[in-house]
Amino acid sequence: MKAFHFTLQGLLQSREALENVVTTRLAAAVRDLEKARRELHEMVVRMKKDIESVESLRGTCMGHDTLSVHLKYIDRLQCAIVAQSEKVAVLEAGMEKCRNELHEAMRERKSLDRLLELERDRWKEEGRRFEQKEMDEHGHTGHNRHKTNDGDSV
Repeated sequence: MKAFHFTLQGLLQSREALENVVTTRLAAAVRDLEKARRELHEMVVRMKKDIESVESLRGTCMGHDTLSVHLKYIDRLQCAIVAQSEKVAVLEAGMEKCRNELHEAMRERKSLDRLLELERDRWKEEGRRFEQKEMDEHGHTGHNRHKTNDGDSV
C-alpha cells in the first residue's frame, strides 16, 4: 500500500506560515502597546509631580516668568498626554485587529487539520480493508488448495 499523502498539505503549510506571521505581528503589537502605555503612565506621573511642585511654590517669591514657564510646560505635557492617549487607542485597535486575524488564521488551520485527520482515517481504513481482502484471499486460496489435496487423495 502506498504511503499517506495529504492532498491539501501545501495549503496547510501556507496556513501555518500565515498563522506564524500573524502571531509575530500580534506579539509586536502587544509590545508596542505596552511601551506606549508605560510612556503614557510616565507622562501622567511627571505631570502630577510638576503640578505638585508648582503648588508647593505657592506663597513663595516666584517671578511671573517662572510660573509662566511651569504652566506652559504643564500645558505642553497635557497635550503630549492627549496625543499619547490617542496613540494608545490606535495601538489597541491595531492589536485587536491582529487578534482577530490570528483567530481567523487559527480557525482555518484547525479546519485543515480536521480534514487531514479525516483523510488519514480514510487512508487507514482503506489499508485495513486491503489487508483484510488479502487475508481473505489467502485463506480462500489455502482452503481451496487443501480441498483439492483432499480430493486427490480419495
